[in-house]
Amino acid sequence: VVNEEYILPLINGKILFNNVIRKDSLGYIEIKLTLKKIYDTIAIKKSGYELLFKAQAFELLYLLFDYKLHSSNKTYIKKTEKDTYDPIRNAIDYINGNYQHKLSLDELSDAVKLSKFHLCRQFKDSTGMTINHYLNNRRVYEAAKLLNDTDKEVSKVGYEVGFNNPSYFISTFKKVFQVTPRKYRERNK
Repeated sequence: VVNEEYILPLINGKILFNNVIRKDSLGYIEIKLTLKKIYDTIAIKKSGYELLFKAQAFELLYLLFDYKLHSSNKTYIKKTEKDTYDPIRNAIDYINGNYQHKLSLDELSDAVKLSKFHLCRQFKDSTGMTINHYLNNRRVYEAAKLLNDTDKEVSKVGYEVGFNNPSYFISTFKKVFQVTPRKYRERNK
């Protein structure tokens, strides 16, 4: 029943979740806390964390359904390979594959074949954040993994994930995790 009613419609694109969950949306705080728990589970990777992750992912799905933060895809059509071009998905994939390098808006817009203006506007509409915000978040989360998994110097970690300025890396990291990279490492070791 769970697969047929919830999972398969999601996979097939018959059900869509809201792209942005605003602070005044019902369930915002619960969803944010659940996302934080999921991130911590993945970042810390205690023994058996995969089981906990799966449980938390189902909790997140439950909350999204419970607070009705989804809708039926009225334009649902079984898609063929030719019909699946999604410039924002492609932009995210491109960023995820190249976050550790210096990325320019020109390079990204060329890669997804959209003008810079349309790319920025559509990216913000789809994700609720700017391209730069997404890129910095990606870099910071990758840095958190490296801080947990290696003993590399903090500044080296920053460079490795694409930050060219150690001060900017530290301040960006602190905005996301509310602690400096060094304190984050101490807290999670």
